[in-house]
Amino acid sequence: MNAWVLIGFGTNVAVILMALAWAVARHVRNASYLEVAWSYGFAVVACIYALLGTGEPLRKGIIAGMVTVWSLRLGTSLFFDVIRHHPAEGHRHAALREQFPKRPWLMFFGFSQYQAALLALLSAP
Repeated sequence: MNAWVLIGFGTNVAVILMALAWAVARHVRNASYLEVAWSYGFAVVACIYALLGTGEPLRKGIIAGMVTVWSLRLGTSLFFDVIRHHPAEGHRHAALREQFPKRPWLMFFGFSQYQAALLALLSAP
């Protein structure tokens, strides 16, 4: 598969993943779950790149494994932190909510898509 097509596919996966995470976060009324989904998203995208991309299988597996271990460690740590403080949101999300008091969930949707773009950009190499 062409590298640009693969990056485009990974970007679409990131956008869909973060849109779903936004829907879940809105349902539970805690935007801190967006950070958890963003962290786990690296494992998802890295595994997709390793499965569909070209290159030496052992090297792809090692890189995908390293990214997955890091992603799962960070995501799980954030997940337990969010659960421990639920229903209160993290300080960053509370500050964002104060800056956008009229339509905070619309802003959080834009924020989730910004995170999807960052996920795609940072996972492209």
